[in-house]
Amino acid sequence: MSYIKPKSGTTALLKYDLPISSVEFCTTLIEQTGVMFTPGSALDMEGYVRVGYANNQQVLETGLARVSGFLAHS
Repeated sequence: MSYIKPKSGTTALLKYDLPISSVEFCTTLIEQTGVMFTPGSALDMEGYVRVGYANNQQVLETGLARVSGFLAHS
């Protein structure tokens, strides 16, 4: 995954490099990890996912660790 750090706000767009749609990525992610991202296709940006990071630090760290594990097995 890659991203450009936003200048402000509490969301970021992440580019992923897997041969699946953003809807499939997000659906599988939440089913397997409980982590929810918004599919880029909802924003006309297929190949990306939107992540919010306005939660507390522990929740974010736990969620990102789960995403890392998910990507390691994808």
